[in-house]
Amino acid sequence: MQKFKHTASKYAVVSALALFIMIFLWFFFNWSYVNFKGDILFNYSNKDKLTEFFTDNFYGTRACCLVFPLPFAFAINYLLYDEKVFYICRMKNRMQYITQCVLNIIAFSFICAFFHEAVSIICSYRIFGGELINELHIIKYCSLNFITISLYFVRVGGVFLLIRLFTNKKIAPYILFAVYVLEFYLSNFFGWLPVNDANIIENLIFENNMSAVIFAIIREISFAIIIIIFSYFKFQKKDILNNEKK
Repeated sequence: MQKFKHTASKYAVVSALALFIMIFLWFFFNWSYVNFKGDILFNYSNKDKLTEFFTDNFYGTRACCLVFPLPFAFAINYLLYDEKVFYICRMKNRMQYITQCVLNIIAFSFICAFFHEAVSIICSYRIFGGELINELHIIKYCSLNFITISLYFVRVGGVFLLIRLFTNKKIAPYILFAVYVLEFYLSNFFGWLPVNDANIIENLIFENNMSAVIFAIIREISFAIIIIIFSYFKFQKKDILNNEKK
């Protein structure tokens, strides 16, 4: 019971911070839409502005690579237990420990994705109005995007876990950030990189391309499974005793 309360309190802290960060980032990325609502949004095609709004900034590769990974990694660091010998021995085997890490990553990924889509829908309603949102089926598209961005966060968490297993919890967030900075740079040259799967709304709004959405979901699931399996094998071979001495 005490362990459950401790875990619940941790989730309450990181969830509150995640919600605050999502709201802050939404306004940071979309301040021009809020600030110039009267001058711009209602003087020409609202539909064009809304599609631009949902395919850039808060939903773009810049946010997915340069903004979200670092705070997400710090939150996962806070949620995961340290690789202490006594703790892992108490859990009887390494598999149980790494499974708990993976479940924490999946749970927090869904929390972050929910806040991302919920903040976006609520704020866009305030700016563009419900009629236009419903006309473009934004809620339905955000529901589908919730799946892909959840898987994106799971993949980020899996990469972070793997980096943490190879290094340590103090420097792992910064290595993760460097990895995604590199992916952002490379995404300008290689459109097939997985970071582009995080936002499928563009395919839905402009082309209603469900095949691209299904492909993105399958690819994100495949990447996440591969990374998690590799993490299992890596942790099975990790020298916990030597790590404890450090």
